[in-house]
Amino acid sequence: MVFFNCSKEPVGSTGIECVRTCQNLNVDCISNECVSGCICPQDKLADGKGGCVPSGRCTCFHNDKIYDHGGKAKIGCNMCTCNNRKWDCANQEALAECFVYGEGNYITFDKKHYRYSGQCEYTLVQDYCGTNVENGTFRIISENTQCSDTGTTCAKTIKVFLRGYSLRLADGEVEVTNEGDSIESPFQIRNTSLYLIIRANNGLVIIWDKKTGITIKITGNYQHNVCGLCGNYDGNSNNDFNTRGQCTVEDVIEFGNSWKLSPSCPETESMVEPCEVNPHRKSWAQKQCGILMSDKFKPCHSEVDPSSYYDACVKDSCACDEGGDCDCYCTAIAQYAQACLSHCICVEWRTPNRCPVFCDYYNEEGKCEWHYKACGANCLKTCRNPSGTCLSEPNKVEGCYPVCPIDKPFFEEVSMECVAQCGCYDQMGRYYKPGDKIVSCNNCEVCNCTTKGIQCEYDTNACYCEYNGKMFGYNQTIDSKDIGKGMCLIRVCGINGTTPEYTVQCGSTTPTTITSTVTITSTTAPTTFTPPSTTKCICYVDNKTYKAGKLCKPKLIVPKI
Repeated sequence: MVFFNCSKEPVGSTGIECVRTCQNLNVDCISNECVSGCICPQDKLADGKGGCVPSGRCTCFHNDKIYDHGGKAKIGCNMCTCNNRKWDCANQEALAECFVYGEGNYITFDKKHYRYSGQCEYTLVQDYCGTNVENGTFRIISENTQCSDTGTTCAKTIKVFLRGYSLRLADGEVEVTNEGDSIESPFQIRNTSLYLIIRANNGLVIIWDKKTGITIKITGNYQHNVCGLCGNYDGNSNNDFNTRGQCTVEDVIEFGNSWKLSPSCPETESMVEPCEVNPHRKSWAQKQCGILMSDKFKPCHSEVDPSSYYDACVKDSCACDEGGDCDCYCTAIAQYAQACLSHCICVEWRTPNRCPVFCDYYNEEGKCEWHYKACGANCLKTCRNPSGTCLSEPNKVEGCYPVCPIDKPFFEEVSMECVAQCGCYDQMGRYYKPGDKIVSCNNCEVCNCTTKGIQCEYDTNACYCEYNGKMFGYNQTIDSKDIGKGMCLIRVCGINGTTPEYTVQCGSTTPTTITSTVTITSTTAPTTFTPPSTTKCICYVDNKTYKAGKLCKPKLIVPKI
């Protein structure tokens, strides 16, 4: 390094307060006063260890450790190599994880554990940050509400916004709505009984336990480019408390309050300690949560430190003062088990007396047989994976998994049934059985699900017209006007959604075409025609998608299991 002397530099110069490092390349520096000290030469960056490196050979952070360019570290299930601030992984791209669960427990992408109890909508993660604040692509929001008399809060509703689509998780259900012009949904949804796994086409993965627990996974492309309650994902947990104004703070309350969406929400002023409010529950909670520190989870201790999970488990179990002991306790244990599974360590911790899962409750003779698996299944024949190819699945979760009978070998994940023959999926992920009629939003078109996929054809009866904000079916009178001498002008919805003009003698049924242009002002037309349902239209023809008009705003609701 070289010494930078502020007293010898022009007014407005910046010193070590704005030193450029491998970790702050995308962060603007605001300097109130130049501070003299040692900095790297102009063509190099500080490596975080007291030295300087070329800008193309930057160090990487993982679990608060610094690795040189070319250094290796195990991240999750992968062996990864540091490549200029980012990790390249051998088998698959390493996904950074943020956990939100229970009574206000957060674990950032950089593994910082903290508790925050606020009652408002908060930004969990977004890429509308720093220099990219005007050009972000996605945002995930949680709506936190009080979930016990102690004052602790839980994430009851999760909202995801991506490329004109919104996804809402609440009350065990997921709803997808199209708010933009894009027809094809960016989300793929998989239901595994205990969890919903949502994959987005930008690499985002969301694992939701249908209650208060959510895991958010993002790819290395977003490293250094996200912000929110999940932290900034730069590998260093010491600077995760970055406020909306890009100030790094120490106080968790100041940090959390800065990410609320509405300024009218009350500010959180202090943190609740549930075991102090309910001291009679503390010994019970400590005993039950002790399983995390026991030999049962010992194989995972070297990969995932259990101490913070144990503390969260105790506090959450103390907070459940309205009953629901199992729900709070089991959610906390399951969260640590899921963190272990992310590191390829499977722990079968459930028993008939400890948070049992009764998968066989769903079994019916001649249908799917459901069995509990602590580590998920990869090789199931599904309608999306009919060959049963063993996928390299980075998102294994515990849950109830089906075994299909020989005569119905394929599992259909939307209806959660075994089927003999698979049907069709549309762009929104809705499933149709072979032979089902599918409503198209393209004018004069009807579609059906066949064994070869969705097939569409022209049908005059499916034509419709839009006029003065109203919808009319094929051959329906749009409006009429008496022009005297027993003659009337009428406008009728024709084929292809056209609206030609005709004359007809009143009482006659034989129209004659008028070549002159006539302006029709009457709008007293029947309104019995029902246009295609916007929740069903698919805009799909011959395996191609088409941009629809304002009618097509599809919505998908995945039912509760």
